[in-house]
Amino acid sequence: MPGGIPLYFKKFTVLLLVFCLTLSLWGCGSNASGETTQPEPSVVPETTFSPAEISTPTSQTVPGESPALPAELAAYDQVFQGTRAITRAASDEVIPLSKISLFFTVDELPWGIAQLAVLDLDSDGTLEAVLEVENYAGYVILTYRDGAVLGTEVWYRAFQELKADGSFQGSGSSVNRYYWRYHPEGNILLAECYEEENNPPYYSIGGEAATPEAFAAFEEAQTAKPAATWFPSWQDFLASR
Repeated sequence: MPGGIPLYFKKFTVLLLVFCLTLSLWGCGSNASGETTQPEPSVVPETTFSPAEISTPTSQTVPGESPALPAELAAYDQVFQGTRAITRAASDEVIPLSKISLFFTVDELPWGIAQLAVLDLDSDGTLEAVLEVENYAGYVILTYRDGAVLGTEVWYRAFQELKADGSFQGSGSSVNRYYWRYHPEGNILLAECYEEENNPPYYSIGGEAATPEAFAAFEEAQTAKPAATWFPSWQDFLASR
């Protein structure tokens, strides 16, 4: 109709009014107090750490892992594993443990370790390993020096009743007894006696002549010392640490 409002404009105006009214009603009904309800944020649990857990990491022993061995024990362990040889102190021969019989004979023969002890024989702060070698009535003493494992053989009769302090008894004959402390460069004589028939007995302590009573007191004190601890094998020793 000329001069009138177009019909499509009237429809558009009505729709706009309905839309505004709907928005107004939705705003009032959602919150009677006039506040708009916001969705609750997700709650993340707070993680706390003790001071030790946030400090600088340090090396720790892994559960089930053996502690590191001292240098000499690590070297002896390599000897038993067959990855390190023994230098024979008397001749500088290099001998693997598998040929330890060469310490006692010129032939390579079957052998075994009857038992072993690990202790500081010469009181220098480094442990020695004493191996009692089966079939040869003797011992091989392992000493760690300057990065090498030295081996010294000792015959059974000369190395008896080993004590925890490294002292031991020996016998040169049925009438002779002596007591030593091991040293790789030569054992230290602690006391000695000769009690030969038809000859006057002789006693000494620390290189000085002694009375029978003084020597008897020395032997009594020596006997009372704690004995060295022996193990059936190297692995048994490691397991005891």
